[in-house]
Amino acid sequence: MTTIPCLVLTTSPLPQSYSSLPTEAPRATRLNSGSTLKSKESNSSKKRESSLGPGTQYAAVDGIPSSSSSLRDQSLERRSSSRNKDPNDDGLESGDRHDDSQENHETQSPAHHSLYADVRGFAMLKYSECYELFLLIGLLTGIGLMTINNIGQDAQALWAHWDSKTDADRVRSLQRFHVSIISICSFLGRLLGGMGSDFIVKRLHGSRFWCLTASGCVFCVSQFTGLMLETPKLLFLLSGTNGLAYGILFGVSPTLVADTFGLGGFSQNWGFMTLGPAAFSELFNLIYGTIYDSHSVPNARGKLQCTEGRVCYRSAYIVTLVGSLAATVFTLWCIRHRHVKEAKLKHEEDEFDDDHIE
Repeated sequence: MTTIPCLVLTTSPLPQSYSSLPTEAPRATRLNSGSTLKSKESNSSKKRESSLGPGTQYAAVDGIPSSSSSLRDQSLERRSSSRNKDPNDDGLESGDRHDDSQENHETQSPAHHSLYADVRGFAMLKYSECYELFLLIGLLTGIGLMTINNIGQDAQALWAHWDSKTDADRVRSLQRFHVSIISICSFLGRLLGGMGSDFIVKRLHGSRFWCLTASGCVFCVSQFTGLMLETPKLLFLLSGTNGLAYGILFGVSPTLVADTFGLGGFSQNWGFMTLGPAAFSELFNLIYGTIYDSHSVPNARGKLQCTEGRVCYRSAYIVTLVGSLAATVFTLWCIRHRHVKEAKLKHEEDEFDDDHIE
């Protein structure tokens, strides 16, 4: 038997979406697809530019902002972009608006709401605002710490003059009582300083320096009380007002530093500002101690004691009262100076926008 091999050929239809040879129809489809993709990229780029405002340039590949401008131009660009951006722009779809907001958040510096761009360390020394804040925070803090550190001496001098037979344990108990009053009022003052400054800025569109003005005014009342007070039973007026003013001061001071020089270098900027309180508190405590010792005489146990009442420390409160008045007036000048500076920077931003639009 002989076997004859044979080959059977079968044909099957090709898929409609594929062709082994290029034809005109698929070629047109590919060209249209490429132009559609380019159109989408162009629309996405336009949306980013319209979302971030004029003056922001993007690279053609990955949408990263160009870094060819100077540091000052970048600062103006960030401030201008933040000011011109419309968060309620209905021209963008919700998904695009979400993506653009993320890109805007990533490319903007955390200091875009501050008076200056990211300024830190020794770079602050070039700006007058550094010396303004250093002087105000240091002077007012030193005035407050003089009473905080010596409220016990005030109580002892007043009680020794008011009633020399007062038990020593009772005097120590009253000293702790006044320390507690200072702590409570300082806590309340910090709340008022923080929330009050936000209310002034966001609702009244004013300056946070008004909180420093309020702190200076309360310090004036406190120092005048210490200057005139003769009755130890009313000493809580001195400790209460001093603690309140001190709390307002420290409730708003860190925010003022951040609003001026940005959050990028806030830790070292605030650390530098706290050198002022250290210096001024030492100065005022030396003044108080020198004046108090000059009116003190050795008692039966050989320790210095002053029994002249408010005379023991009166001259020290004259010095701090003058300092409080000077600091309060200086805060008013700072408010005016800050207003002029912000207006100047706003004018520079407008010119920056006009140049980039042209």
